[in-house]
Amino acid sequence: MYTTVRQLQVGPGRMEDALAFVGYVVDRLNAEHGASFRASVNIGGDPSAIAMFSQWNTLGEYGAMRTSAMGDGDLQTQVQAGASMFRRATDSIWRVLKPSAEPREIAVVNTASMYMPRVGEALAFALEVADFIDMNTEHPGGVATAVTGARSRLSWFGYGDSLDDVAEAADAIEGSEEYLALYKRAEQLFVPGSLRQSIWQLVA
Repeated sequence: MYTTVRQLQVGPGRMEDALAFVGYVVDRLNAEHGASFRASVNIGGDPSAIAMFSQWNTLGEYGAMRTSAMGDGDLQTQVQAGASMFRRATDSIWRVLKPSAEPREIAVVNTASMYMPRVGEALAFALEVADFIDMNTEHPGGVATAVTGARSRLSWFGYGDSLDDVAEAADAIEGSEEYLALYKRAEQLFVPGSLRQSIWQLVA
């Protein structure tokens, strides 16, 4: 399974228009081109960021969607008209090693860079952490590795119904001695200072 993400950076004063545009694109791709896109805005980070994401069983499915969408004249006309709303667009592809639950209101995404000579150990560790989260919260955790960009990137992700919901889940595990022991082991597997967390809220 794979997840593709298109992250958009909205120009000043254009967020309302950009959200309407992204809603149209998501609906069109899902209805006409076999996608299952959702869209989220960033919370507590870049206030201009919107992310469109979808899961695929194979990369061939993703490629077929792109080919189909490029042949959709109405969609391409709208995309060209809306391009001025955005300062930047970046695509990424991730291979899902362990799926999470279905997207909910809030997504929490953690990324870190693995030491390449210890990738096998880092992947096993990541899955162990996700299993620990599954056992100790009501928020099943997913794991994915980067297919594009820096291949050393690894992601843990999960969902909650509200900011309070994900905060309570974090409090439940981060005070655990077992979790702290897991965190200590990560020092040997990941590049120091590479751990990043972002929070996203569904809008489409």
